[in-house]
Amino acid sequence: MLAALRARQTGRMGVMITASHNGKQDNGVKIVERDGSMMVEAWEPLAVEFANAADVKAVLTGLESEESAKTYGLTGSIYDDKDGVKPQVYVGHDTRETSPMLAAAVIAGIESCGAAPVFIGVVTTP
Repeated sequence: MLAALRARQTGRMGVMITASHNGKQDNGVKIVERDGSMMVEAWEPLAVEFANAADVKAVLTGLESEESAKTYGLTGSIYDDKDGVKPQVYVGHDTRETSPMLAAAVIAGIESCGAAPVFIGVVTTP
C-alpha cells in the first residue's frame, strides 16, 4: 500500500520481495523509487505507522488530512488517479519459497489503493 501511495507522486515505484543476504528462512520487502534508490527517508515514519497499525483503514483515512498533505504531499483522495492514469508499482521477488505468496499479498495491497501492479517475477535484488 505504501508503494502505491508513493507512486501517486512519482508515477511509478518498485517493490522487491527479498531478504537479500539473509538465510532462506527469512524474507522481507524493499520499496524502491522509480530510479532504483531506496524509498525517500521522509516516508519512513509512514512505513512504521503501516507496519504497526491495528487498523490500516484508519491510517489510510488519516492520509487525507491537511497535515498528511503537508508531510507526504498527498492531496485529495488517495484513490484519485492523476489525469485518469493509474500509478504503477513494479513487483519482483527472489527465489525463496515464501516469495510468491508475499508477492501476491503486495499486489493485493497495491490494487486496494487503486494503483496498477506490474508483476515482473523472479529478478535479482539490484
